[in-house]
Amino acid sequence: MLQMKNTIDFITRYGFKMGGDEKTLISKFKASNNIDEKMDILFSMKKFKSISEDTKNTLVKAYKEEKGSKVQIVILELLLKYNDARSRDLIKDYLQGENKN
Repeated sequence: MLQMKNTIDFITRYGFKMGGDEKTLISKFKASNNIDEKMDILFSMKKFKSISEDTKNTLVKAYKEEKGSKVQIVILELLLKYNDARSRDLIKDYLQGENKN
């Protein structure tokens, strides 16, 4: 039974269970105040071949608002995956912030 729970947790964590298109997921992301739910949404967004500029803009804004959160690194992963031009500067920002701690 424990193995089944771990499998379900793994599947849920990596977004295999969260459905919805890009607009639905980004709307859920913007409305959520729950870190775990945001993580699930972000992992679910990895299934898309591309994302819109509006979604990229939302993620960049969220990156700046999520300082020190585990959500921040997943946002960076998404921006890198989808070749957002700002991702290089955000990585520098992230690494500089890590070096201050």
